[in-house]
Amino acid sequence: MKSNKEKLKNRIFISLCISLLAVVLCFFVYTGRNYGSQAMNALYLSAEFQGEYKVADGNWHPYVKGEHIPANKGDVTLKGHFRLFVPTTGEVVGIADEGVVLAFYFNHIGGEISEDGKTFRPFDAESVLIGEDLCGKMYIGYECKGDEEITIRLKNPHKFGNPGAIDDFLNNLSTYGGTDFERDTLNRGSADRILGIALILFAFMLLGTAIFSMLIHIKGSSNLWLVGFGVFCAGIYFLFKAHGVMFFSEIIKFNTRMMIGSMMLYMLAITAIIAGWLQGGSKKVGISLTVIALFSILSCMIAPTVTDVKFYDTLPVWSAVQSVICIVMIVLLALHFAKGDKNGKILSAFGILPMLSFVLDSFGTGFGLWQGGLISEDIFILVFVVSLIVLLRVVPQNLNGAIRARELEAEKMILNAKLTESRIATMISQIQPHFIYNTLGTIEQLCITEPKAASKLVRNFSLYLRGNFSELDNAKPIRFSQEMNHVKHYTDIEQVRFP
Repeated sequence: MKSNKEKLKNRIFISLCISLLAVVLCFFVYTGRNYGSQAMNALYLSAEFQGEYKVADGNWHPYVKGEHIPANKGDVTLKGHFRLFVPTTGEVVGIADEGVVLAFYFNHIGGEISEDGKTFRPFDAESVLIGEDLCGKMYIGYECKGDEEITIRLKNPHKFGNPGAIDDFLNNLSTYGGTDFERDTLNRGSADRILGIALILFAFMLLGTAIFSMLIHIKGSSNLWLVGFGVFCAGIYFLFKAHGVMFFSEIIKFNTRMMIGSMMLYMLAITAIIAGWLQGGSKKVGISLTVIALFSILSCMIAPTVTDVKFYDTLPVWSAVQSVICIVMIVLLALHFAKGDKNGKILSAFGILPMLSFVLDSFGTGFGLWQGGLISEDIFILVFVVSLIVLLRVVPQNLNGAIRARELEAEKMILNAKLTESRIATMISQIQPHFIYNTLGTIEQLCITEPKAASKLVRNFSLYLRGNFSELDNAKPIRFSQEMNHVKHYTDIEQVRFP
């Protein structure tokens, strides 16, 4: 057994490992954000729209910088100029005129542009990478034809989910500088990509530990599988959510499917984990909810392949189903929290967090308060930290327990072998060769003089031998009545030899 001092040293070492990993992760995220910002400001100019706008067939309104223009109330038309300025100082350079290439950011929307206010043409309609779907996030370049007024009509093919798409379009305006622009845009999303890669690498560690735990039959290895899968999905989400994802993964629809699909599978893993924690009737309800969640995901993934529905448009259906599942799971966890012990309360509270964050994100996105999994992203980080603690604390404890169980099993096998040897020795001591020879000789003589007595002696002799050999494979204690019958068979044999 380890002393308390050794246990304290192990805990300090584990705490230092966790702290070091957290510091390294924060350092990379922080430096990624700083580098992206500095490079962005140094290499291209920012742009600002000046003019007026209207939503659908409404009235024209002067645009005020920072004003929210909803993208889910109909097509939005912008009419005006684009002013260029230096991001670091705010110094105005001038109006975007002929030859200036502007970078327009589209978040699940399409657009048309006109220099004369009458003839509209789509942005890069011939691009094979974009096609007609436009279901994703992308930058598209536009070369100004002069300093005349420009009219832009922005179209939202979706009725939900991206009410802030117009705000994204206006807040991400800049000049386009070729490879410099692409590199700097990627740098703006470096923090999310670094975090995503870190989560994916850690997920592989968890999944590897789960495989090892399964091979040596450690209790709870199934939960490690689910946690590892959930962390992997969280990493994929951050990787494809990162700003500028189109510059390293150019298939727009694929990026959308990866980001939304990873969120779906992450919530499925969380639901399955919580269902495994529950007990009794609550566990049956949790398993049923997990099956419903899986069915809703499969339906959303299959529907776009057999119908004209876009994958992005299946999001409200899945979000509504998953929100109901989350609310029911929160109720079950609250009941479990009220009845559980200290560890049960901790697990219940931890399980409520991702469920509650998803419900809040669904509500916020549905009502246009914010976009995407804003709260759930922070819970992703929390799941990562808790998973790290599980890996560094719980797994070694279970591993030590499994090793000790193997040692006890080996000791048991040795004891069983010794017990078998003892039984064999006892049997041999009871069945001496001269006893067998004398009994067979007596049977031979009785076969000539008293056949009936010989038959009876053969029967007693066979029962006596059977009593010895049958107990070799019997691990249970011998009953007293069986032992008395065995002794009787022996005395009956001896009585014939020595009447």
